Amino acid sequence: MKKLTLTLTLFLFFTFFSKTAYAQNQENFDKPQSTSTVCSQESFDNAENLYNKRNLVRGEIFGRLERDLKKLVANCADFSWHNQAEEYLKTVQEKLAENSFIIARYYWKEFNEGKIKNAKGAVARLQLIIENYLHYSQMDDVKQLYNEVKETIPQDEKPNYLLKCKNR
Repeated sequence: MKKLTLTLTLFLFFTFFSKTAYAQNQENFDKPQSTSTVCSQESFDNAENLYNKRNLVRGEIFGRLERDLKKLVANCADFSWHNQAEEYLKTVQEKLAENSFIIARYYWKEFNEGKIKNAKGAVARLQLIIENYLHYSQMDDVKQLYNEVKETIPQDEKPNYLLKCKNR
C-alpha cells in the first residue's frame, strides 16, 4: 500500500511539475523577442559564422540560417550590418532553392523513367521554390518544369496538389 501511495504521489508531482514547466516554457516561447536581443551584434556574428561555414554544413542548418537571417533583416534595418545580412540571406535562399530544384528534377526524371508512380514529389519541391524563393535565378526554368509536371497529375487530384494561382 505504501508503495502504491508513493508511486501515485510521485506521478502526480511529476505530472504537475512537467505541465507547469511546459506552460512556463510555452509562455516564454510565445513572448516576442525584444529588438535588442534579435538585433545584437552577437546575433549577427553567430549568423555570419554559420554563413561562412555554409559549404561544410548540411541542409537543415541552411534552414536555420535562413530563419535567423530573416529575423535580422526584418527587425534590424538601422544596424550597420543590415545590408550584409540581406546579402547573406539572398545567397542562402539561392542555395536552398537550388537544392530543391535539383531534387524536383530528380523526381521528374524518376517519374519519366517509370521508377515512381507519380510526380507529386516534384510538384511539392517546385511549389516550395515558387512560393518561397521568388528571386531564384532559375525561376523561369522552375516555372517551365512546374507547368510540364502539373500536366501529369490527374484532373481529380489537381486541387490538392497544385498552386491556386491563376497566372502560373
